[in-house]
Parts: sequence; structure tokens; C-alpha cells
Amino acid sequence: MIEDNNIYKENILKYKLDQILSSSHINFLFGAGVNGGGFKLLNGFKDTMQKMCENLGEEEIKLFEESLDLIDDESSKKEVLTTFVDEFHSFYNVIDYNHQSLINLKNMFIKLERLIESSENTIETMSKVNIFTLNYDDIVEDIIESTGALCNVITSDNPRTVRFHDYYVIDSKINNVIPSYNVSKIHGSVYKGKLKLENIITPGVQKYDKAIYDKYFQLLFSMKSELMRLNSVIIIIGYSWGDNHINKLLSDLYEKGLTIIWINYDNDEKCDETLKDRIIEIKQKNSKEKDSTLVFTELLNEVLHNDNR
Repeated sequence: MIEDNNIYKENILKYKLDQILSSSHINFLFGAGVNGGGFKLLNGFKDTMQKMCENLGEEEIKLFEESLDLIDDESSKKEVLTTFVDEFHSFYNVIDYNHQSLINLKNMFIKLERLIESSENTIETMSKVNIFTLNYDDIVEDIIESTGALCNVITSDNPRTVRFHDYYVIDSKINNVIPSYNVSKIHGSVYKGKLKLENIITPGVQKYDKAIYDKYFQLLFSMKSELMRLNSVIIIIGYSWGDNHINKLLSDLYEKGLTIIWINYDNDEKCDETLKDRIIEIKQKNSKEKDSTLVFTELLNEVLHNDNR
């Protein structure tokens, strides 16, 4: 267990995180791990893994995406992906928002909103938080809306919403800008509770080939534009650095001045080689002991405590 907050204090002092988080355009990149145990990771899709085993003639599959790309026959690959979609729905239809991991995610947003409301930001657009998620589910959107915050969802199938990327919200009663969120579904999304293969970038290590299609490229271009804002920071949670097109984008943006904070769930995990020693890496004292969202919430707590907010 983390017995005290020394690990957070050390990081705050070393990287001046209190100054960064209270005076920046805040952005997030979410991978599958952001949901913690609240939704199955790819390797937990047992029916899909079994279907891949059958197609590859293997007894066991360890790496989902790498194995999927080994299936050359397109009809066999589609069979596996159809199984994936069916299994996704089986998990999606029984999401438990009382799961501790999803409670941790909600508490993170609540704490973040407190930081924004009491921050040093004087630029109105700094009250808008961008979330770039690689997940198909709408857990993040649902949780944000449950906090009472305004959430605008941007998908490749609804590209016109990109034009609202610059909105912010003012509470007319107190004449103050309040926190709001833009959630961009970089790899596609469920629509009305359904996931369709034609509406998503399917799992696989060759995602870049589809990511440059016009409707997906527009989202990546908007992501780049947002992250090029002066004093921008991106917090990475639940991402395992497996998408080369995302890694390349982050590396390019680092050169433009983007501050990158990575909450490392597994202390043995390594970031993309191009960003090694260039990002702020937050580790737990004991690997895999807490959800990454809880780690970041505890870090926010320490920031708020230091500033007596």
C-alpha cells in the first residue's frame, strides 16, 4: 500500500505539477485501461481468442492484436471480428457503474472539476477539457454526464460536431466559466448501444492504414490542433503505447511544446522509444496496486492540498 503521499509530493516538486495542472489547457488520452476492471480488456475476450486459436491452429493466444494480424484470410478475420463485436455487446450490456474502477473514474472527474474551478486560468478556453479516447464504449461520456458536467461527443460518423471544438460554458448566475468536456472517439464508437465493424477502426497493429481514412484523419487533425495550443498538457491513462500513429503524433507534438504526463499502471511498462526520458512518468509505489485513475486523483488531491483549494 502507499502509506503516505510522499511519492506525489516528490513528483509535484520535481515537475512543478501544481503549476502545470492549474494553468494549462488540459487534455487526456484514454486507452482501454482507463476503465480498470469495469470493462474487459482485449485479452479478456475469451470467445474471440478461441476463434483466433481455431483460425491460426494454435492452442493459446497471448497477444490479441498481433495474433489477429496473423490471419491472412479475410473471411476468417471477419469471422473473428464478428465474434469480437458479439462479445463486446455481451460485456457492454451488463456494465456495472457501481464497480469500484468506474467509481474511481467518476471521482477523478469530480476532483478535476474542482481544480479547474479554483485554478489560476484566466483564459476561458482553459475550462474546456479534451478527452481523446481509443475506446468504443461510452462509459466516459456517461460518467461525465452523471457528474452534471456538459459533455460534447465527437465521432468519425458525426464529423460536423468538430466545429464545436472551441466551445466553453459560462454560468450566468455567477458569471464564471465552468468545466466542460469534449470527448473525441478516435477509433470509432458505439451508436445507440450498437457497435458496427464498418464504423470503427478494428483492433490490429496496422491501425494506421485505416486511421488515415478521411473521416478518422479529421479527428486526428483536430486532436493535433487542440494539443498545439499554448500551455497544453495531455495526461495519458490506460494506454499501452501500441498504436504507432498515436505515438508519432505525440512525439511530433512534444517537439512543439506539449507537456506529456503518463500514469504508468505497470511500473515495468515502457513508453514509446521516441518519448523516452521526455515525458513526465508517474509511477505507483507498488505496481498494479491501484487503478491509474485513482493514482491521478490522489495526485490531484495533493495539488489541491498544497494550494489549500
